[in-house]
Amino acid sequence: SKEISELIEQSFNDLFEKYINRYPDYKSYKIRVTGSIGHIFDKELKLIANNYGCQIDLIVQKPILKLIDFHTNNYE
Repeated sequence: SKEISELIEQSFNDLFEKYINRYPDYKSYKIRVTGSIGHIFDKELKLIANNYGCQIDLIVQKPILKLIDFHTNNYE
C-alpha cells in the first residue's frame, strides 16, 4: 500500500540522516548491507542511497553463509 511504501522510504531516509551522512566524506564510501530488510527492500534502499549520493556496493541477506564460506576457504 501507499502508506507502507512511504514508511519504508521514510525509514531509509532516517537511516541516512541519523547515521550515514554524519560521517565525513560519506559519499566516497561504498555501503554494504546485511540482513533480510536490506535484501527485501533493495530497490528502495538503493534509490534512497542514490538520493544521498551514495552507492550500495553489496547486500547480503544471510551473512552467516558468507562467513562460513570465508572460513572454509581460508582455513589452513
